[in-house]
Amino acid sequence: MKEPSSKFLILHDTPEYVYIVDTGENVKSITNDAKAIVRFLYSKHLLGNRRLIYRDSSGQRDEILHEKGKFLDFSPGFDGIPDLPNYNDEVPLKGVTEQEKSAETNNAFFYSIFVKFVITSRYFFYPAEVLVKWDFPYIPRVGETVSGWVWIESKHIKLENLYINLSADGQDFFEKSGLDFVNWLYEVSIECDIVSSIDYVRDCDIITPCIYLSEDEPLKIPK
Repeated sequence: MKEPSSKFLILHDTPEYVYIVDTGENVKSITNDAKAIVRFLYSKHLLGNRRLIYRDSSGQRDEILHEKGKFLDFSPGFDGIPDLPNYNDEVPLKGVTEQEKSAETNNAFFYSIFVKFVITSRYFFYPAEVLVKWDFPYIPRVGETVSGWVWIESKHIKLENLYINLSADGQDFFEKSGLDFVNWLYEVSIECDIVSSIDYVRDCDIITPCIYLSEDEPLKIPK
């Protein structure tokens, strides 16, 4: 099955609907890739017969009509569903929105911040990004290792987004592992735990550390 050409995230996943957003980094927009997206989500058991709402790169939010994995049409608006939050309002990808005091160490306070872990692995089609609330006094340095549980147990992780981002190797490795998805992610993280670089992204007065994790050597896929 051909993968979608667009890049999107699942922002809400409820019993009634699935809400996806265009990240703005697409070869194709969600609108122009709707058939492939419906087919892909349905085949991954992430859609079923629920309503599919989307927000495109221009901010327009509409519904994609579908049936049994086949695209039918577009429907303006999304009647019957309460107004959905904007992407940046719901997910603080650009860093700390409100710092809070979290602990006292050596008679000096340190504050929790948001850091973004970027995991580069051949098991992901795109580098996987996970926002983590960092409650430690220091961030890791280049060359140090970070336990996978730090980002796997983040309250901001979207497992469905990591799942649809699996490469062919990742899908094959996961299916042959016999593990549930969370424990499989930990197996991958064991070999993808070295801090390769750190960037600091500034947006207005907010600075977000982006910590890049990479593999030391490829994992062996079970036969």
